[in-house]
Amino acid sequence: MGRRPAAEALEPRVLLSTYYVSTSGNDANAGSLDYPFRSIQRAAEFAGPGDTVLIRGGVYRETVRPARSGNSGDPVTFRPYNNETVTVSGADVVGNWSNYSGHVYRSRQGWDLGFGENQVFVDGRMMNEARWPNTTLDVTHPVLATADSIGVTLNGDHSRADLRDSALTQPDGYWDGATIHIAPGHSWVAQTATVSDYTRGRVRYTYEQMNERYEVPEKGDRYYLTGKFQALDSAGEWFREDDGSLYLWTPDGDSPAQHTVEAKRRDLAFDLRGRSDVRIQYLGKERFRVFDRGDRKQEATAGVPLRVVDGRGTSHELVLWAFATPSAAAAEASRR
Repeated sequence: MGRRPAAEALEPRVLLSTYYVSTSGNDANAGSLDYPFRSIQRAAEFAGPGDTVLIRGGVYRETVRPARSGNSGDPVTFRPYNNETVTVSGADVVGNWSNYSGHVYRSRQGWDLGFGENQVFVDGRMMNEARWPNTTLDVTHPVLATADSIGVTLNGDHSRADLRDSALTQPDGYWDGATIHIAPGHSWVAQTATVSDYTRGRVRYTYEQMNERYEVPEKGDRYYLTGKFQALDSAGEWFREDDGSLYLWTPDGDSPAQHTVEAKRRDLAFDLRGRSDVRIQYLGKERFRVFDRGDRKQEATAGVPLRVVDGRGTSHELVLWAFATPSAAAAEASRR
Protein backbone atom coordinates (compact mmCIF):
# COMPACT_ATOMS: atom_id res chain seq x y z
CA MET A 1 0.00 0.00 0.00
CA GLY A 2 1.46 3.31 -1.03
CA ARG A 3 2.29 5.90 1.53
CA ARG A 4 0.24 9.04 1.59
CA PRO A 5 2.22 12.23 0.91
CA ALA A 6 2.81 14.18 4.08
CA ALA A 7 1.06 17.52 4.27
CA GLU A 8 3.63 20.27 3.86
CA ALA A 9 3.19 23.30 6.06
CA LEU A 10 2.70 26.44 4.01
CA GLU A 11 4.82 29.50 4.70
CA PRO A 12 2.62 32.23 6.14
CA ARG A 13 2.32 35.15 3.75
CA VAL A 14 0.89 38.59 4.17
CA LEU A 15 -0.57 40.50 1.26
CA LEU A 16 0.98 43.97 1.40
CA SER A 17 -0.97 46.94 0.14
CA THR A 18 -0.23 50.37 -1.28
CA TYR A 19 -2.78 53.14 -0.79
CA TYR A 20 -2.87 56.39 -2.73
CA VAL A 21 -4.02 59.83 -1.62
CA SER A 22 -4.68 62.92 -3.74
CA THR A 23 -6.21 66.34 -3.19
CA SER A 24 -8.49 65.51 -6.12
CA GLY A 25 -9.51 62.16 -4.64
CA ASN A 26 -12.49 61.06 -2.60
CA ASP A 27 -12.54 59.17 0.68
CA ALA A 28 -15.27 56.96 -0.76
CA ASN A 29 -12.83 55.69 -3.39
CA ALA A 30 -10.85 52.46 -3.22
CA GLY A 31 -7.52 54.19 -2.55
CA SER A 32 -5.91 53.07 -5.80
CA LEU A 33 -3.73 55.19 -8.08
CA ASP A 34 -6.66 55.81 -10.41
CA TYR A 35 -9.19 56.22 -7.57
CA PRO A 36 -7.25 57.73 -4.66
CA PHE A 37 -8.48 58.76 -1.23
CA ARG A 38 -8.87 62.47 -0.48
CA SER A 39 -7.34 62.47 3.01
CA ILE A 40 -4.24 60.87 4.45
CA GLN A 41 -6.30 59.88 7.46
CA ARG A 42 -8.55 57.70 5.33
CA ALA A 43 -5.53 55.74 4.12
CA ALA A 44 -4.18 55.59 7.69
CA GLU A 45 -7.37 53.82 8.74
CA PHE A 46 -6.57 50.93 6.38
CA ALA A 47 -2.77 50.77 6.44
CA GLY A 48 -1.18 48.01 8.50
CA PRO A 49 2.27 46.42 8.92
CA GLY A 50 4.25 46.51 5.69
CA ASP A 51 1.77 48.80 3.91
CA THR A 52 2.73 52.06 2.19
CA VAL A 53 0.69 55.22 1.77
CA LEU A 54 1.76 57.24 -1.29
CA ILE A 55 0.60 60.85 -1.22
CA ARG A 56 0.20 63.00 -4.32
CA GLY A 57 1.50 66.58 -4.24
CA GLY A 58 -0.55 69.28 -2.52
CA VAL A 59 -1.56 70.70 0.85
CA TYR A 60 -3.40 68.46 3.32
CA ARG A 61 -5.04 70.19 6.28
CA GLU A 62 -5.47 67.43 8.82
CA THR A 63 -4.03 65.48 11.73
CA VAL A 64 -3.21 61.89 10.85
CA ARG A 65 -3.76 59.20 13.47
CA PRO A 66 -2.63 55.76 12.19
CA ALA A 67 -5.09 53.04 13.16
CA ARG A 68 -2.35 50.54 13.92
CA SER A 69 1.39 50.13 14.37
CA GLY A 70 3.79 48.41 12.04
CA ASN A 71 6.28 45.68 12.89
CA SER A 72 10.03 45.98 13.31
CA GLY A 73 10.60 44.52 9.84
CA ASP A 74 7.36 45.74 8.29
CA PRO A 75 6.67 49.36 9.20
CA VAL A 76 3.72 51.42 8.08
CA THR A 77 5.17 54.00 5.69
CA PHE A 78 3.85 57.40 4.62
CA ARG A 79 5.71 59.17 1.83
CA PRO A 80 5.14 61.32 -1.27
CA TYR A 81 4.26 59.72 -4.58
CA ASN A 82 7.08 60.02 -7.12
CA ASN A 83 8.89 62.70 -5.07
CA GLU A 84 6.01 65.18 -5.42
CA THR A 85 5.86 68.05 -2.91
CA VAL A 86 3.51 67.28 -0.04
CA THR A 87 2.62 69.62 2.82
CA VAL A 88 0.64 68.55 5.88
CA SER A 89 -0.61 71.81 7.36
CA GLY A 90 -1.97 72.63 10.78
CA ALA A 91 -3.59 75.83 9.51
CA ASP A 92 -6.88 76.55 7.76
CA VAL A 93 -7.61 79.38 5.34
CA VAL A 94 -9.42 82.45 6.66
CA GLY A 95 -11.50 84.39 4.13
CA ASN A 96 -14.44 86.81 3.89
CA TRP A 97 -12.43 89.87 4.92
CA SER A 98 -13.96 93.33 5.26
CA ASN A 99 -12.31 96.66 6.00
CA TYR A 100 -12.50 97.63 9.66
CA SER A 101 -10.55 100.87 9.73
CA GLY A 102 -7.65 102.18 7.68
CA HIS A 103 -5.27 99.30 6.97
CA VAL A 104 -6.97 96.97 9.46
CA TYR A 105 -9.32 94.29 8.12
CA ARG A 106 -11.66 91.97 9.96
CA SER A 107 -12.85 88.39 9.48
CA ARG A 108 -13.94 85.52 11.71
CA GLN A 109 -11.73 82.78 13.11
CA GLY A 110 -14.22 80.33 14.54
CA TRP A 111 -11.67 78.36 16.54
CA ASP A 112 -9.35 79.26 19.37
CA LEU A 113 -6.31 77.22 20.41
CA GLY A 114 -5.91 79.10 23.67
CA PHE A 115 -3.45 81.49 25.24
CA GLY A 116 -0.23 81.81 23.27
CA GLU A 117 -1.18 79.08 20.78
CA ASN A 118 -2.94 81.00 17.98
CA GLN A 119 -0.93 81.90 14.89
CA VAL A 120 -1.73 83.81 11.70
CA PHE A 121 0.11 83.49 8.38
CA VAL A 122 0.03 85.64 5.26
CA ASP A 123 1.28 83.87 2.14
CA GLY A 124 3.05 81.36 4.36
CA ARG A 125 4.81 83.92 6.55
CA MET A 126 4.04 84.14 10.25
CA MET A 127 2.60 87.47 11.44
CA ASN A 128 3.08 89.03 14.88
CA GLU A 129 0.40 89.10 17.51
CA ALA A 130 -0.34 92.81 18.17
CA ARG A 131 2.25 94.02 20.67
CA TRP A 132 4.33 96.82 22.16
CA PRO A 133 6.96 97.67 21.28
CA ASN A 134 6.41 96.94 17.60
CA THR A 135 8.88 94.56 15.99
CA THR A 136 9.70 93.14 12.57
CA LEU A 137 8.73 89.79 11.08
CA ASP A 138 12.25 88.54 11.70
CA VAL A 139 11.74 86.49 14.87
CA THR A 140 15.50 86.12 15.35
CA HIS A 141 15.86 89.86 16.02
CA PRO A 142 12.85 90.91 18.12
CA VAL A 143 12.47 94.48 19.38
CA LEU A 144 12.05 94.47 23.17
CA ALA A 145 11.51 97.08 25.85
CA THR A 146 13.90 97.48 28.79
CA ALA A 147 12.82 98.04 32.39
CA ASP A 148 14.30 101.13 34.04
CA SER A 149 13.66 99.48 37.39
CA ILE A 150 11.57 96.71 38.94
CA GLY A 151 10.54 96.48 42.57
CA VAL A 152 9.39 93.04 43.74
CA THR A 153 7.58 91.51 46.70
CA LEU A 154 8.42 87.81 46.79
CA ASN A 155 5.53 85.53 47.72
CA GLY A 156 5.80 82.36 45.65
CA ASP A 157 2.96 82.05 43.13
CA HIS A 158 1.58 85.39 44.30
CA SER A 159 4.70 87.52 43.98
CA ARG A 160 4.21 91.11 42.85
CA ALA A 161 6.30 93.28 40.56
CA ASP A 162 6.29 97.03 39.99
CA LEU A 163 8.03 97.77 36.66
CA ARG A 164 9.03 101.31 35.68
CA ASP A 165 9.86 102.29 32.09
CA SER A 166 9.91 105.87 30.82
CA ALA A 167 9.16 104.56 27.30
CA LEU A 168 5.65 103.61 28.43
CA THR A 169 3.92 106.84 27.41
CA GLN A 170 0.39 105.50 26.86
CA PRO A 171 -2.38 106.96 29.06
CA ASP A 172 -3.40 105.47 32.41
CA GLY A 173 -5.31 102.19 32.13
CA TYR A 174 -4.10 101.53 28.58
CA TRP A 175 -2.39 98.24 29.48
CA ASP A 176 -4.76 97.03 32.19
CA GLY A 177 -5.41 93.34 31.59
CA ALA A 178 -2.59 93.01 29.05
CA THR A 179 -0.03 90.19 29.09
CA ILE A 180 3.57 90.97 29.91
CA HIS A 181 6.23 88.65 28.43
CA ILE A 182 9.45 89.04 30.39
CA ALA A 183 12.75 87.25 30.88
CA PRO A 184 13.60 88.04 34.51
CA GLY A 185 16.94 88.13 36.29
CA HIS A 186 19.61 86.21 34.39
CA SER A 187 17.18 85.89 31.48
CA TRP A 188 17.61 82.14 31.09
CA VAL A 189 13.87 81.62 30.73
CA ALA A 190 10.89 83.84 29.97
CA GLN A 191 7.49 83.96 31.64
CA THR A 192 4.16 85.71 31.26
CA ALA A 193 1.83 87.47 33.67
CA THR A 194 -1.30 89.61 33.55
CA VAL A 195 -0.99 93.35 34.09
CA SER A 196 -3.17 94.24 37.06
CA ASP A 197 -2.64 98.00 36.96
CA TYR A 198 -1.05 100.43 34.53
CA THR A 199 -0.29 104.10 34.88
CA ARG A 200 1.93 106.08 32.56
CA GLY A 201 5.47 104.71 32.82
CA ARG A 202 4.49 102.02 35.33
CA VAL A 203 3.27 98.39 35.07
CA ARG A 204 2.21 96.30 38.05
CA TYR A 205 1.66 92.57 37.78
CA THR A 206 1.37 89.43 39.90
CA TYR A 207 3.53 86.50 38.86
CA GLU A 208 4.88 83.10 39.86
CA GLN A 209 8.38 83.49 41.23
CA MET A 210 10.79 80.98 39.75
CA ASN A 211 14.34 80.46 41.04
CA GLU A 212 14.90 83.17 43.65
CA ARG A 213 18.64 83.20 43.05
CA TYR A 214 18.70 83.69 39.29
CA GLU A 215 15.23 84.68 38.09
CA VAL A 216 14.01 87.58 40.23
CA PRO A 217 12.82 90.52 38.06
CA GLU A 218 15.29 93.37 38.08
CA LYS A 219 16.43 96.53 36.33
CA GLY A 220 17.38 95.92 32.71
CA ASP A 221 15.01 93.00 32.15
CA ARG A 222 13.72 92.79 28.58
CA TYR A 223 9.98 92.50 27.95
CA TYR A 224 7.03 93.21 25.66
CA LEU A 225 3.25 93.52 26.03
CA THR A 226 0.38 91.82 24.16
CA GLY A 227 -3.31 91.11 24.59
CA LYS A 228 -4.86 94.50 23.78
CA PHE A 229 -6.60 95.47 20.56
CA GLN A 230 -5.10 98.97 20.62
CA ALA A 231 -1.65 97.41 20.18
CA LEU A 232 -2.67 96.60 16.57
CA ASP A 233 -1.01 99.67 15.10
CA SER A 234 1.59 98.34 12.66
CA ALA A 235 1.87 96.29 9.46
CA GLY A 236 2.31 92.56 9.99
CA GLU A 237 0.21 92.41 13.17
CA TRP A 238 -3.02 90.60 14.11
CA PHE A 239 -5.39 90.46 17.06
CA ARG A 240 -8.16 88.00 17.91
CA GLU A 241 -11.13 88.91 20.10
CA ASP A 242 -12.76 86.35 22.38
CA ASP A 243 -15.85 86.39 20.14
CA GLY A 244 -13.77 85.03 17.24
CA SER A 245 -13.26 88.32 15.38
CA LEU A 246 -9.83 88.31 13.76
CA TYR A 247 -8.18 91.63 12.85
CA LEU A 248 -5.20 91.86 10.52
CA TRP A 249 -2.89 94.50 9.07
CA THR A 250 -1.05 92.81 6.20
CA PRO A 251 2.66 93.53 5.60
CA ASP A 252 1.73 95.53 2.48
CA GLY A 253 -1.21 97.30 4.09
CA ASP A 254 -3.61 95.99 1.46
CA SER A 255 -6.67 93.76 1.71
CA PRO A 256 -6.08 90.23 3.02
CA ALA A 257 -8.31 89.09 0.15
CA GLN A 258 -5.28 89.66 -2.10
CA HIS A 259 -3.33 87.04 -0.15
CA THR A 260 -3.62 83.57 1.30
CA VAL A 261 -4.35 84.09 4.99
CA GLU A 262 -4.25 81.09 7.30
CA ALA A 263 -4.74 80.59 11.03
CA LYS A 264 -3.38 77.67 12.99
CA ARG A 265 -6.09 75.14 13.87
CA ARG A 266 -4.36 71.83 14.69
CA ASP A 267 -1.43 71.10 16.94
CA LEU A 268 -0.31 67.80 15.43
CA ALA A 269 0.57 66.61 11.94
CA PHE A 270 0.88 62.94 12.88
CA ASP A 271 -0.38 61.74 16.24
CA LEU A 272 1.75 58.68 16.98
CA ARG A 273 0.97 58.19 20.65
CA GLY A 274 0.84 54.48 21.35
CA ARG A 275 2.12 53.62 17.87
CA SER A 276 5.42 52.06 16.83
CA ASP A 277 7.26 51.32 13.59
CA VAL A 278 5.59 54.06 11.59
CA ARG A 279 7.81 55.78 9.02
CA ILE A 280 7.11 59.29 7.79
CA GLN A 281 9.39 60.19 4.91
CA TYR A 282 9.98 63.45 3.10
CA LEU A 283 6.79 65.22 4.08
CA GLY A 284 6.84 68.98 4.65
CA LYS A 285 4.98 69.92 7.81
CA GLU A 286 3.86 73.44 8.53
CA ARG A 287 2.40 75.38 11.41
CA PHE A 288 2.31 72.79 14.12
CA ARG A 289 4.38 70.19 15.92
CA VAL A 290 5.51 67.48 13.54
CA PHE A 291 4.33 64.59 15.66
CA ASP A 292 3.68 63.47 19.22
CA ARG A 293 5.41 60.41 20.55
CA GLY A 294 3.60 60.62 23.88
CA ASP A 295 5.10 62.01 27.07
CA ARG A 296 4.46 59.00 29.29
CA LYS A 297 5.14 55.93 27.14
CA GLN A 298 8.16 56.57 25.01
CA GLU A 299 8.72 52.83 24.75
CA ALA A 300 5.34 52.46 23.02
CA THR A 301 6.49 54.54 20.09
CA ALA A 302 9.90 53.14 19.33
CA GLY A 303 10.95 52.84 15.72
CA VAL A 304 9.35 56.03 14.40
CA PRO A 305 11.96 57.52 12.07
CA LEU A 306 11.23 60.87 10.49
CA ARG A 307 12.78 62.23 7.34
CA VAL A 308 11.35 65.72 7.17
CA VAL A 309 12.24 68.15 4.43
CA ASP A 310 10.66 71.22 6.00
CA GLY A 311 8.98 72.10 9.28
CA ARG A 312 7.93 75.75 9.51
CA GLY A 313 5.95 77.92 11.89
CA THR A 314 5.79 75.19 14.51
CA SER A 315 5.05 77.60 17.36
CA HIS A 316 4.51 81.30 17.91
CA GLU A 317 6.31 80.87 21.23
CA LEU A 318 9.63 80.48 19.40
CA VAL A 319 11.02 83.79 20.61
CA LEU A 320 14.75 84.28 20.30
CA TRP A 321 15.37 87.04 22.80
CA ALA A 322 17.73 89.79 21.74
CA PHE A 323 19.92 89.32 24.79
CA ALA A 324 20.71 85.70 23.83
CA THR A 325 24.15 85.16 22.38
CA PRO A 326 24.25 84.28 18.65
CA SER A 327 25.48 80.78 19.46
CA ALA A 328 22.71 80.25 22.01
CA ALA A 329 20.09 81.52 19.62
CA ALA A 330 21.36 79.26 16.85
CA ALA A 331 21.35 76.27 19.19
CA GLU A 332 17.79 76.99 20.28
CA ALA A 333 16.65 77.40 16.68
CA SER A 334 18.23 74.07 15.75
CA ARG A 335 16.40 72.33 18.59
CA ARG A 336 13.06 73.72 17.38
